[in-house]
Formats: sequence, C-alpha cells, structure tokens
Amino acid sequence: MLSPAATATGSGESAETPSEPEAEEKSPERLAMAETGWLTIGRDGSVYTTQFDADGTYRDYRNGEFLQEGKWRRSEDGLLCFTPATQDRPGACWETLGLEDDGTMRARDADGRAIQLRRVSYLPPETAASDEDADDESAG
Repeated sequence: MLSPAATATGSGESAETPSEPEAEEKSPERLAMAETGWLTIGRDGSVYTTQFDADGTYRDYRNGEFLQEGKWRRSEDGLLCFTPATQDRPGACWETLGLEDDGTMRARDADGRAIQLRRVSYLPPETAASDEDADDESAG
C-alpha cells in the first residue's frame, strides 16, 4: 500500500486493491487534513508516511526518507486531490471513507483502488531558520 500522494505519482510498489462492495461501507467524509500525518504499509513492507501541512503542501516519506512533495486540496465534491511538485507525473484524487474508531481511514481513488491509512503524529516541515539554529548549536 502507498500513501495516496505516492500512488498519485506512481512511485514505489503499489499494493492497492480494487474496492469491493461492503455491506456497511462508510459514506465519504471531509476529515480535516491540515496538520495531520498518515501512514500505510506497502506490499513490500515499506512504510509510507504523508504529512499534510496547513499551507496546502504535502510531504511523502518512504521508510523515513523523503520521497516527494507537492500540493493538496479538497475539491468541491470532497475528494482529496494531490498535485506533485514535479510535473513529470499527473496528480490524483482520493475519496476518504471516514475515520474509524481505531484511528484508521480507508481511501479510494478514481480507479477503485483502496488503501487503509493510519493516523500518526504530524511533523511540521523543517524550516531554514531551524536548520541554521541546529548548525549554530553543533558549532558551539
């Protein structure tokens, strides 16, 4: 499984599965995504994490290593849409299917592929100023 953003750009190994009808499938939900983090496990065991920043950017990581970034937004019909910063791949939109009691959420893309996401701690982006502060502390 991949984060929606990583799947949108076709990076990594995909483990999405076609969505099967469920007797009690949740209706789409407009969960607030700003300043949240989400994790999913790939078919190969890789851990994919997406951080959603309040300014509309996202950051994807694979096994803790930076993978890609771009813009995210909610469309008028409630879909969660990604536009990768590198224009060599198209973005994608995902329908979020509501937060479960255990902190997981299912999402489905336009092709019916579904992934399960688990909410994790949000980690804000590192800023140039904080990088400089860290350099100053290590020099002292």
